[in-house]
Amino acid sequence: MKNSNQNSALLAWCAGLALCIPFAVNASEIVVQAEQFSYVEGDFADGQPKPISTYSVKGTKAINYVNRGDYAGYTIEVPESGDYTVTYFAGTDMDSGTGISLQIEQDGVWKTYATASVPKSGWDNFKPISSNEKIPLPKGEQKIRILASGTNDWQWNLSHFNLAKVAD
Repeated sequence: MKNSNQNSALLAWCAGLALCIPFAVNASEIVVQAEQFSYVEGDFADGQPKPISTYSVKGTKAINYVNRGDYAGYTIEVPESGDYTVTYFAGTDMDSGTGISLQIEQDGVWKTYATASVPKSGWDNFKPISSNEKIPLPKGEQKIRILASGTNDWQWNLSHFNLAKVAD
């Protein structure tokens, strides 16, 4: 796990012991590796067996073959209630029409936050893309999704994303 805070702990959320999703967490930042999704969905016919694939490049694992409308779902443990911001580490070879969003299931409804364009940097060149939009997260288990929200058929590849707590 990539985490700049030395006071962090590595946790794992285990669903029925069949699936464990590791993530790094501390009081101010949650780091989620993109390839550690619980599930993926999408209906774009890109010839791949699943809507989103995983791969490794230069020692970094990531997700790829992400198309318009695809999303990857995660279950995370939020250590402290409050407002958070997200930074995505993504790359694309598309000139325009790319978008990435974070969705949170709140009261049975998926709410979209932190939509950002992914600038062209190359498929395997993961650049930080930050959103200053405050995302309200209660303490405890949360279901989230990363959505390909752009208009282009081909979207982006993603290494990981960070949720950082906004100072009170």
